[in-house]
Amino acid sequence: MRRLLAVFMLSTSGAEPRSDKAERTDRLSAARAKLAEALTAVWSLEDELHLTSWDTIRRLKPRPTRKGQKSLARTQDDSLMSLLQRAQLGGKGATCLDWGMWATYGSDFKNCAVVYEFEFSAKRRLFDSSGHKIVGDLKDLSFVPAGLFDLIICSAVFEHVPQFWRAARSLSHLAKPGATLVFGVPFWYPTHFNPGDFWRFTFQGASYLLESNGFAICHAFADGERSAQLGALGLTHGEVPVSLLHRGSINGSNTAGLLYSTQYSMVAVKGSQRACSAVPEISGDMMMSRISKDTMLSFHRKGSKAYWPQDAAEYAVADAPASAEPKSSGRCWCLPGC
Repeated sequence: MRRLLAVFMLSTSGAEPRSDKAERTDRLSAARAKLAEALTAVWSLEDELHLTSWDTIRRLKPRPTRKGQKSLARTQDDSLMSLLQRAQLGGKGATCLDWGMWATYGSDFKNCAVVYEFEFSAKRRLFDSSGHKIVGDLKDLSFVPAGLFDLIICSAVFEHVPQFWRAARSLSHLAKPGATLVFGVPFWYPTHFNPGDFWRFTFQGASYLLESNGFAICHAFADGERSAQLGALGLTHGEVPVSLLHRGSINGSNTAGLLYSTQYSMVAVKGSQRACSAVPEISGDMMMSRISKDTMLSFHRKGSKAYWPQDAAEYAVADAPASAEPKSSGRCWCLPGC
């Protein structure tokens, strides 16, 4: 496994790349050959010792739940959330909902005057305005007053919801017009029962889900290919220099691998794209890259026919001035000046 780590660092360090294309190709090919050799050695040892891959991973990597350690996904979430907290999403005195198994981030948003906790139950229904608690099934929260929240935090939730499309309608029901939504979903990520694990979302799928329910995507983030590589190799961010993950996410080879991200995070607003002007800019160091619809489409091969549904964003045209004619760029609808 140490050899795997050495090869990973060599292939991602970008040390003194030469301008000659053939030389760069040779160096990368040699590094990949060493990686393949190391993987072959690990797999052969698994077979020899009659181990499953999970047995090997559990023995060779530090347990993320060990005291003082966090998983890479949680570390990335914490990094992004700290920036979002500074931006005071939802405005001062906001009514906020931390929509997860446990309320973890909502209390850290100091601009929230009230933070509601959500507890899942397939049988019970409770809306406690004094205790700031909601109990119920994500797919039907019609018993909660509509338009209650200025800020909803919903990260790493929808993969655990069997009928996630109904839960998305609940998000729209709970959010005020102009409310901010922090939304995160996994893509290239191991199965984790909590209590169930049903879905994975592409960036396009998550965007379409929110847009179809009245939200506009204002900011979006992804962690890049290197996070997926670490997970596939059974390594953690504690075994490689975090700077390689960080630097690579901002520019360079890791940015080009955003199609293989372990997760996607979004800041959305309930309303049209123009409502994003009220959402603060997100700035600062983070372990994720900014992405957009155009970014993802540009990663596809030249000449390929990438398709992005237009109907999900048609609600954004409804509140446009009568004189503003929507124009199609071939990829998405936009309004003059947007």
